[in-house]
Amino acid sequence: MKPLEVTYELTIEDALAFLDDAGARSPAIRRQTTIEIVLGLIAGLGGAALGLWVTGYWPPDDPVSLVAVALWVVVMVALLPGWLRRQRRRRLRRILKEGTQAASGPEVLRIAPDTIVGANDLGASKVDWKAITEVHQTDTYLFLHLSSLTAIIIPARAFPDRETFDQFAQAARDFHARANPGMTPNPAG
Repeated sequence: MKPLEVTYELTIEDALAFLDDAGARSPAIRRQTTIEIVLGLIAGLGGAALGLWVTGYWPPDDPVSLVAVALWVVVMVALLPGWLRRQRRRRLRRILKEGTQAASGPEVLRIAPDTIVGANDLGASKVDWKAITEVHQTDTYLFLHLSSLTAIIIPARAFPDRETFDQFAQAARDFHARANPGMTPNPAG
């Protein structure tokens, strides 16, 4: 198969999309998120109980106090996971903005049966397919994983249509499979 090339510009949103995808797929990150939610709920509910106790409303012995506590529990359970996700994205966005030297021009990525070559206005890099641990495709991205938290990010918007994106992703899976015959392939997702 002949080499394929694509040109695109990466954004901070692309990096965040990769980190979101990696986080959703990583057992360690999912476990950490669950711990954050549970500890947040405990802290929020404990704070509410302490506030009620200090003001003399704990333990709740009247229906209004019980309804207030129940409402607080429902609000905490409903809102805390989304709030934590937004906070994590804000932190990641800040980290990416302050710690990344962004290329001002387009990224050119060329995949061939033996290597992946990426270039932008800051330089070029060459990666052997054996260094790729996984080829993972979503509806909007193709990720060529170098580790669980590092990948070459290729947005679907770089291609003229879905079919071309899927063909490029299939070629990447084929090149990866040839270079890593013992690995279990990850089909389209």
